[in-house]
Amino acid sequence: MSKRKIFLILFLIIFLLLSGLTIYFLKKSKITNNYQNKGKSESTNQDRGIRNHSFFGQKITPTPAWLIFVHPKLKYEMKYPSNWKKDSWDIQEAVNVQGTADGNIWSHVRLIGNNKRLEILAWGNRAKTPIREWLRWYRHEDLNLNDLPKDPNFIFLGETSVRMFQEKTSFTYPVVRIFFQKEDKLFEILYRMDDLIDVTSPNETQLVDEPYTSMLQSFKFTP
Repeated sequence: MSKRKIFLILFLIIFLLLSGLTIYFLKKSKITNNYQNKGKSESTNQDRGIRNHSFFGQKITPTPAWLIFVHPKLKYEMKYPSNWKKDSWDIQEAVNVQGTADGNIWSHVRLIGNNKRLEILAWGNRAKTPIREWLRWYRHEDLNLNDLPKDPNFIFLGETSVRMFQEKTSFTYPVVRIFFQKEDKLFEILYRMDDLIDVTSPNETQLVDEPYTSMLQSFKFTP
């Protein structure tokens, strides 16, 4: 066999070996890259899964939509839930008078939700009689005066006021009443508290809950 043939045979063998090694390493590199990309993808998906789980695991409190009731004559306003019903009545609308005697209602607003209710009454008090005396004179028929605090026991709008709880009322459900004065009117805010049925002496924290807390905080007189 000539040296030329031997050289060609060796060249082919070396070429085939190099080609095989090249193909082997290329396949191995591709497999490694695919594995790494798969690992990254799985890791990213797991991270996303964790984030999503954390998001859905949060306790999300829906923000209620609010409306604002504005009384143009008595110049006050209050927020109330948009799914509540509202009605209001003024003595000037019912009777053509410019004023009314102390102890009579000037205005009555009712805001009514599902087993919830808040009312705002404005009573005549041109004599500016102190709250306790006024209540004894004019509200003795529908208030249990034995539960009337001896002194103002509440602060509303930065002013001393009287807050009363009544378990049994003509409404057939417990109510909390807040009385406060503004110029020649004595205002009464009352709200329904079904949670206090069969509760004779509720503590301070039981006397108000949402949405009443937000509603009372939003109450204000306007210029």
